[in-house]
Amino acid sequence: MDWFDIDKEGLRKLIEGRGYAFVLYELLQNAYDEQGVTKVEVELHPVEGKRQVRLLVRDDAPEGFKRISDAWTLFAESYKKGNPEQRGRFNLGEKLVLALCEQAEIQTTSGTVRFGPKGRTRGRKSLDKGTFVALTLKATKAQAAELEEAIHNIIVPQNVVTTFNGEPIPRMSARAVFEPTLPTVFSDEEGVLHKTTRKTVVAVYDPNGAGAWLYEMGIPVVPIEAKWSIDVQQKVPLNMDRDNITPGYKLKILTHLVNEMHEDITEAEASDPWVKGATSNAKEISDDAYAGIMDKRHGEDAVMRDMHDPEANSAASAHGVTVIQGNQLSEGEREKRRKMAQEGNHVMAPAGRIYPSQSNEKASYTVVDPLTPGMERVVTLTKWLGGKLLHTGVTVKVIKSPAASTAADWGGSTIRFNLSRLGHAFFDATDERAAARVLSLIVHEFGHNYESNHLSEAYYRALTDLGARLALIPELHNHMRDLGYKVGGAE
Repeated sequence: MDWFDIDKEGLRKLIEGRGYAFVLYELLQNAYDEQGVTKVEVELHPVEGKRQVRLLVRDDAPEGFKRISDAWTLFAESYKKGNPEQRGRFNLGEKLVLALCEQAEIQTTSGTVRFGPKGRTRGRKSLDKGTFVALTLKATKAQAAELEEAIHNIIVPQNVVTTFNGEPIPRMSARAVFEPTLPTVFSDEEGVLHKTTRKTVVAVYDPNGAGAWLYEMGIPVVPIEAKWSIDVQQKVPLNMDRDNITPGYKLKILTHLVNEMHEDITEAEASDPWVKGATSNAKEISDDAYAGIMDKRHGEDAVMRDMHDPEANSAASAHGVTVIQGNQLSEGEREKRRKMAQEGNHVMAPAGRIYPSQSNEKASYTVVDPLTPGMERVVTLTKWLGGKLLHTGVTVKVIKSPAASTAADWGGSTIRFNLSRLGHAFFDATDERAAARVLSLIVHEFGHNYESNHLSEAYYRALTDLGARLALIPELHNHMRDLGYKVGGAE
């Protein structure tokens, strides 16, 4: 006595909820896996007067179905499972298909077998080549439509002509083809399946009406949330139902997709969950893909919020640049950014690196000495206005600091004008436009006597107050004319 018996009706009830598409895919994968196959014909016809359909699949493989007993033997050793470039491995699919059938017949080079109400019978008829499978299935209109839709969701192998009801199924054109290293399975000498990784070909396709799918050598496996469909040309690690993949495999394949196709991902798509998952895969997302996606998601000039230089964050915002908060990036995205920075590839640099504040300005400098007459004029005016507006003595220096990003800075009661940024014209020009530029910069720096943050309410109020008080200094024009500026008329 065998250890197990199979209750066909019980098996049917377990799998009927899977839908009928897998029936067609099991038959197609068997046909495509046979050596030398060049043509596969599929026909689907309603059975008149009954809620049934006839599904016929015929191929021209020279050797046909190698072991016809595989059709009814659960988990027999599959000759396919040792070859990562063939789809079969469990020797289970045909039995699941038969469990849904009212009747079935398989003709091949090794004979014929029929399945019906009285069980299984063998026939002597054999084919010269190929295999012919004829199934009768209970089917509602929806189930029949599902089968017809399924045939149009396959990716026809390049070397096999496939027809449906006599009409060739068009081959899809790949948008891209690349060769990543991906997990797969193989069997050892004892037939035990093991996990491994190997380099394989992956093709990228625009999705058809059924949306984006992950394919295993042209056979749909599972829908994916992505912009494109992916066809992997080796065994995909699957569950026994052959209808799902692990989260780890899904992340890996989508990361490779983003690495290859990131230039074709739009700004709006850069924030899609599948893209975010890929950019969070710090170990496998490429530098180019990560940088490209982050530029699209946040803007090419985006900076990270700088904990050590709050004013730099405000300065970046003032320049219309996106300041990214740390919690806007996943842990994996932050890890990737740090790794790239360590290698000298700065993506989303800290705000203080791009917009350093005065308190953060540590560039070396030299004091200009002696001063030109124009510099003396600006220094004198600044000290005089310090007494009028700040009611305190102000120290004024002219420096050269080529590495500094600021034209002037304020610290304590000292203002430093940076010749490297301002140029000699700032000090030498005396027309009204030049005088207004000098006054504007002085007021700007005096505002920092009250508040360092350019975008704060306190700084805004300091500037308006200083401007009002400047306008009310009655002797301002006379004093500036005495210094050589061509401003205003006589009092």
